[in-house]
Amino acid sequence: FGINHKIIINQNTYLKNTLAYTFSESKTKQENFTTINDEQIKYDAIDLKDKTQTYQLSSTLNKKISSRLSYRAGILARRLMANSNIKNRDNLEPDQIKDEDGDGLPDFVQVADFNDGYFQLQAHAQAKYRFSEKWDIRFGLHSQYFSLNKNKSFEPRVGLRWKMHPNHEMSVSFSKQSQSQQLPTLFYNDYDPITNTYKSDN
Repeated sequence: FGINHKIIINQNTYLKNTLAYTFSESKTKQENFTTINDEQIKYDAIDLKDKTQTYQLSSTLNKKISSRLSYRAGILARRLMANSNIKNRDNLEPDQIKDEDGDGLPDFVQVADFNDGYFQLQAHAQAKYRFSEKWDIRFGLHSQYFSLNKNKSFEPRVGLRWKMHPNHEMSVSFSKQSQSQQLPTLFYNDYDPITNTYKSDN
């Protein structure tokens, strides 16, 4: 669900705001069969449940300074609520396999259990300069903050375009890009054989 609002400041400047809410849910359940004492047994191998709710606000200012130079700058703020619950015994490492209940099957291990919220903040600015009808350059900076691990990134970006023909153009660009991982990867806990516990390393 979302709403867009565009403000025309003057003939060369406008501000675009977006407010949005998204919800997603995914579930995966895998059952395996094995034979114990000549008896076929069905057991749960993987049980995965992921839910996310995202509240998002973005605002971007676009301005044309001259016929050759224009720029845009903006911010994006996200509040994410996540519930990630993963139990697994099918893809365990050898040092993780245990059978403490003695049923002949690897124990069902809780490898993710997260139910909380976090923030993602982004800011960006980009300018475009037209040398001529055929040549233009774009350059800018994108920054990001991720509250879950207090990680910050600053990402320069630059691109050059050559319009060699009305129907053809060629461009080259350089940028540094970063992104957060999907829930099953982000909250998956790795086994620490020294402490015999699971911890979040991602």
